Amino acid sequence: MTESIIQLSSIVGARLRQLSAEIEGETIVLNFEDGMYYALDSVGAFIWSLVQSPRRVSEIRDRILDEYEVGPDRCEADLVRLLAELQRLSLVEVMSGEEAGDGAA
Repeated sequence: MTESIIQLSSIVGARLRQLSAEIEGETIVLNFEDGMYYALDSVGAFIWSLVQSPRRVSEIRDRILDEYEVGPDRCEADLVRLLAELQRLSLVEVMSGEEAGDGAA
């Protein structure tokens, strides 16, 4: 799988070959492709819930800023870092805003 550079205009969505569940305040994600499971803390779980439907990174960032006490620069850097890791683990797909077209979320 080729990894895309994640930008604010990128569209991110959870891949289909995974299963997730909330357990004691964390979200556990099982990746069917590699048989591994991954735990997300409460902020990661919030982000995971947002990417269940494809949406722009800028929208995810704005939702985090509305929900949590964090500065915009730190929020954006941490968000892009997490999304890149989820992409590397084949848990999300990333498309450029141009690939997604004008009908994107």
